[in-house]
Amino acid sequence: MKGLRVALAGALWVLGTLPSYGGDARLALSLDDLGFSKEETRSDPQLQKDLEVRSDMLRIHQTLGLINCVPMVATYTMGLINAGAADPDTDLHMGLGLTTATLYATTACFSVFAPKPKGLKSKGNSELHQVLAVVHGAFMIATPILGGLARQEESLETLHLASATGLVTSYLTAMAVMTF
Repeated sequence: MKGLRVALAGALWVLGTLPSYGGDARLALSLDDLGFSKEETRSDPQLQKDLEVRSDMLRIHQTLGLINCVPMVATYTMGLINAGAADPDTDLHMGLGLTTATLYATTACFSVFAPKPKGLKSKGNSELHQVLAVVHGAFMIATPILGGLARQEESLETLHLASATGLVTSYLTAMAVMTF
């Protein structure tokens, strides 16, 4: 019902922008005539400001998320190369991992701290993206810890690789969900 009222209001606005040909002003309709109260049509400056800030912060989150793919995939690839190498370059792998973790944390902050208007519910792809964010967030915590432990205990390398695979897979899937 409200959608019909919005459509009628839009049609009236369009008609109101057309040139007048001597029509009777008493026939003009207002939003009150369509059932919209003053409260429903009044703007909320604070809500508008919050939405603009949220939009900006989520745009930065998206950009940094795309950028973070580069060091994340490079770290993962370097780890695969190191796994089969006689003389692995663990310093480069750790440096890339630290870069990935730092950029990941920064990216996450822009999403977590973006103001969320009351009553806003995630649905569809956004909801799935948030579920995947919890998954890759857990892997992002576990992977470097397992990597540090694997330096001391070689038998943990398999767990480190499994965690890194889960991280990269869930991260790229979360990006794909929002992109496509």
